[in-house]
Amino acid sequence: MAIRISLLIALIGCATGVCAAPIKRYPLDDRRVYALTVSLSAPTTVLFPGPIEALDGAGVSTRPEDNPGILISHETGTPYFTLRALRENATGAINVLYAGHAYALAFSVGTEPDRTLTFYPPSERPPNQANSRAEQLLSLLDRTKHAHELSTHYPALMQGVEHRRPDTASDEAGLRVTVTEAFHYFEPDALVLKVRLENPLAEARSYDPAKLAVQVADIRYPVAITDASGTIPAGFQVTLWLAVTSQADGTPARLSLKNNFRVRILCNE
Repeated sequence: MAIRISLLIALIGCATGVCAAPIKRYPLDDRRVYALTVSLSAPTTVLFPGPIEALDGAGVSTRPEDNPGILISHETGTPYFTLRALRENATGAINVLYAGHAYALAFSVGTEPDRTLTFYPPSERPPNQANSRAEQLLSLLDRTKHAHELSTHYPALMQGVEHRRPDTASDEAGLRVTVTEAFHYFEPDALVLKVRLENPLAEARSYDPAKLAVQVADIRYPVAITDASGTIPAGFQVTLWLAVTSQADGTPARLSLKNNFRVRILCNE
């Protein structure tokens, strides 16, 4: 439920809309919120490139008897849905699950409604490769943090993902490091670990997040991305997330969850 609430807050807080033209086309982007104007007198149709997998909304309903502010019409298996306001000043929000991604839309009533919104696949023009890779890993890390909520509400987003709770601990430079959860993504090939870091010492410790590594047997795999802060106060414990995608030479890691993982930390003196 927390992830739904956060999405709705983001929708309510989105004050910027789209241009005034009633016919709109946008590339698919699951990192933004699409704001549409609907009306009591004209329908608004939203079209995706393929069949919509699921809809989850607030302030909208497919049943007029629910007395929603905005009525939605959608048939399972079709790539589109249509909206029409039933009350003035009505607002609504919906998350659309399509091709394994969730797309957020917000609706409000206006005198100049949007008549159609057509989504199309993003441009095939290659973006900056380094930035694209970093964004992909950040998205993967964020998705994993909400893995349990997504598995319940949007199971399609977690297909092709293995999960295990190894709960294995080791000592690193006076710190207690426990791998509490492990996730393996088949596409892209990536290992994501949830780690509990405990500092039983009487002084704070600092470490370099860029030098974190995951050791399997005698091989160390560099961490591709992490949300680690690099410090842990005396007597505290913190949770950090990290992802491994390759060996030190760039060879794909292809790490099975059957392995025993040890997170190596280099503390600063």
